[in-house]
Amino acid sequence: MKKDKFGQARILSPEELDQLIAAIPYSHHKVLAILLRYSGCRCTEAAKSKWKNYSSDFLLLPKPDTKTDTSRSIPINNKLKLELDLWKEHSKPLNDDEYIFKGRFANSHLRRQSFDKAIRKYSPFKDVSTHTFRRSVLTAMKRAGVPLDVIRSISGHADIKTLELYLGIDSVEQFAAVNVL
Repeated sequence: MKKDKFGQARILSPEELDQLIAAIPYSHHKVLAILLRYSGCRCTEAAKSKWKNYSSDFLLLPKPDTKTDTSRSIPINNKLKLELDLWKEHSKPLNDDEYIFKGRFANSHLRRQSFDKAIRKYSPFKDVSTHTFRRSVLTAMKRAGVPLDVIRSISGHADIKTLELYLGIDSVEQFAAVNVL
């Protein structure tokens, strides 16, 4: 668990992520939370996204905006597509070069710190952070049986070993493992 910016972010179940999102008033914070819930990407990568990089099938995270300095495409599921399309209607961008999640100042994107402050304010759970979404989503994929190399391709981790550090293991999985014997 993360405390005072040390340790690992808390992992929430998909249902708990949905509760957290439901608690956030409709805003760029809520839509960013939805994007993180259905993509598993890093908060800063998502916050820097522009409309020109969004299509009904993929969200392109360009090389300069990623931690690993490599571009990647995140597949868009139907729930996320619906939310992003509604957000586009609501936010009325003047052109596709605008950020999906605008910041306070002209031509700026929403900052991770602003999003972190919002989710901590509205969350019904203690000890959540921006990274809670990433760890929770990637762990949910693993628990659903998605192969690690597929999860890695979505998450943008350089290798499987680094990805494995993100994935939570719970007592149910441990008991299932020893009961195989």
